[in-house]
Amino acid sequence: MTSLVWFFVLAYLVTWPLALLVERSIVFGLIGLFGPAFAAAVVARAEGKARLRELGSRAVRWRAPAGAYLLALTIPIAVSAVVAGAAKVLTPAATIGVQPVNALSLVLFVLVAGEELGWRGFALPRLLARSSPWTASVGLGVLWGFWHLPLFFVAGTPHSQMALPAFIGYTVGLSLALTWYARLTAGSALLATLFHGVTNAFGLTANGVSPYTRSWIAGIAWLVAGVLLLALGDRNRARAAAIP
Repeated sequence: MTSLVWFFVLAYLVTWPLALLVERSIVFGLIGLFGPAFAAAVVARAEGKARLRELGSRAVRWRAPAGAYLLALTIPIAVSAVVAGAAKVLTPAATIGVQPVNALSLVLFVLVAGEELGWRGFALPRLLARSSPWTASVGLGVLWGFWHLPLFFVAGTPHSQMALPAFIGYTVGLSLALTWYARLTAGSALLATLFHGVTNAFGLTANGVSPYTRSWIAGIAWLVAGVLLLALGDRNRARAAAIP
C-alpha cells in the first residue's frame, strides 16, 4: 500500500475505537483527535527521517503575512454569520447570538492540531503532488468527514443530531477553503489549526434551530465558500503567472 493509504488506515484505526467510547468519557474523544497526527508521524518516519523532519517543520511553521492570520480569524466568523442569518430566515423564531465559548471549546481549539498535522501537514501535500487542488481537496474532505463517522452513532454527541451527507458537504467545503489557505501559508499545519480552531469555537449561531437543519445550512455555506476561495486563489495565481 502507498504511504497515503497507510496514513488513512492508521488514522481511522486509532480514532474510531476511541470515538465509540466518547459516551463514557469525553477524554477518549480528545485522545482520538490525535489519530491523524499519530498516523502521519508513523508513516513519515517509515518514509525516512527527512520526511519526519518536514512534517515537524509544518507543525511549527508560523511565518506568514499578517493578512493570513487575519483571514484565519475573519473568514470562519463571516461564514458563521451567513449560516446564522440563513437559519434565521428559515426559522423566524430563532435568535442570533454569539457562539458560547467554554473550557471544552477552548481545549478543542488547541487539540485540532492533532487533526491538522495529519490532514494538512501530511496528506494534503502528497495529494497535491499527484492531483489537482480540486481533486485533492474533495478527496481529503470526504475522507476527513467519514473519519468522524462513529460519532454519528454515539448518543449525545453533536454529530448524532446532524445529517451525515450535510456534514460531508461541510468537511469538503472546509477542505477546499483550507487548501486555498495552505497555499497562502506555505502548507503550515500550525496556521491550518488556527483556521480550523476558529471555525469550531467562534462565531455567530442561531438559537432555536435544530442541529439537523443547521448542519445542512453549514454544509451548503462552506461548500460555496470553499469553491469561491479556491477558485479565487487559482485565478490570482494564473493572473500572477501571466505578468511578465
